[in-house]
Amino acid sequence: MDVKSQIYIQETLPKSSTCSYCRGLIHQNSISFDHIIRKQDGGTGSVQNGALMHPYCNTSAKN
Repeated sequence: MDVKSQIYIQETLPKSSTCSYCRGLIHQNSISFDHIIRKQDGGTGSVQNGALMHPYCNTSAKN
């Protein structure tokens, strides 16, 4: 691996978003938002109750 690639990985990987369900890295063009505590269970629509997920994880986590 060349130095530029190593620098890119070193700088970006720790700052990357991860899915709150599977903990995998999320691509910026494939993000879904979900509630941490579902609204039907008393959760709110606030920022503090929000989480990033893969679209697939978001739909499969609900089933």
